[in-house]
Amino acid sequence: MPLVDGIDYDAVAWDIAVKTMKVGEIAKITCKPEHAYGRAGSPPDIPPDATLVFEVELVACNPRKGLSSGSASEERARLEELAAANKEEEKKKREEAKAAAAARIQAKLDAKKGGGEGKGKAK
Repeated sequence: MPLVDGIDYDAVAWDIAVKTMKVGEIAKITCKPEHAYGRAGSPPDIPPDATLVFEVELVACNPRKGLSSGSASEERARLEELAAANKEEEKKKREEAKAAAAARIQAKLDAKKGGGEGKGKAK
């Protein structure tokens, strides 16, 4: 877990991002609440449902003992797949939220067309 400004961040986004970075690379890491501290937060430093944003530069990297360059490449590929899958999941969630919002708006418009009778209740 990374230690930043004296705070120990337990965030899945860090694990994915840092493991896929190259030495010298600068990255902006955005940790959504579900991949960081969630509803609980980490008072007093991190409020509930906080999205954490970091700009990080990887200045050095020491390979784990016993890790061959082949297995390191495989690990990088696995992490890149995981990051892509996470991105797709986020996209799907956004699309579902948009569809749900559109359905709510359409229901309100339909209710207004009907003169507002019933307001969604059975007649």
